[in-house]
Amino acid sequence: PITPMVQLYQSLLGPTNVYLLTNFQDQPFDRLCNAYPFLTQATGSIVSAKEKCMKPNPEIYHILLKRYGLVPKETFFIDDKPENIKTALELGIQGIVHHSCEETVKTVLSLKNLL
Repeated sequence: PITPMVQLYQSLLGPTNVYLLTNFQDQPFDRLCNAYPFLTQATGSIVSAKEKCMKPNPEIYHILLKRYGLVPKETFFIDDKPENIKTALELGIQGIVHHSCEETVKTVLSLKNLL
């Protein structure tokens, strides 16, 4: 785990619902959650292997929005792949391309202050 990202994740838990949307294999993701229990603190998660659909396919974003009753314009999505952010933006989800921990933390904190 990258400490600044874990700290950001943990700082958002509680006051903000945090969901994981990940392109990951089913059982390895479960093992990862066992190894790093902080991952299980998310409000919910969508794992591509379980859904048989991967980012940037719009369907996986629709699954996330529908399953958890999320409103796209009130949802922020962070990802390091611009193509994944592009799909989110096309669906009305606000997106942040992760380039560095420092930049992402700064961007999220500035957005958090607007909420």
